Amino acid sequence: DYVTDDYSFGVWIGDAGDDDSYEYLFAYTGIEGVTAKYIYADDPGYETDNFWISYETGDWLFAYETTDTTIVPGVYLDDDGLDEGTNLDVDMFLAYYAMGDAGLTIRVTDGTWGGEDFEKTTISPSYAFSDAVFGLFEYSEETLGTGEEQTLSAVEVLYTF
Repeated sequence: DYVTDDYSFGVWIGDAGDDDSYEYLFAYTGIEGVTAKYIYADDPGYETDNFWISYETGDWLFAYETTDTTIVPGVYLDDDGLDEGTNLDVDMFLAYYAMGDAGLTIRVTDGTWGGEDFEKTTISPSYAFSDAVFGLFEYSEETLGTGEEQTLSAVEVLYTF
């Protein structure tokens, strides 16, 4: 990684079996409150373009992210030997409000997954228990183009040192 006051560049190289996996990041933070990032991932099983832009003002953070992933057919197989690879093309809108040690995130995702329409809405309250311990609860409702609906929930606790 190389970081200045206005720009960041990063490269990640991973071992993906027979070939290497690469990720490249470029971020711009030269305007107060604004962060813009572009990430490109090139893996033997997929290729991803990801763009994120956010604006922070006071206790609010607003963000937009778009992700376009193309899966290489035949690379990811399920237990029956069937191709699990599905392309992903989604847009995400996020609003976060900080209230002292507590916060609330609302995220709406819309796009296509494997050629089918995809929608997901997530609500996630969070709390900083200390400088080192942060926790959140996440509740999501998803609708796939097939009409299948599902709810998901998660609890996460982060400890930093």
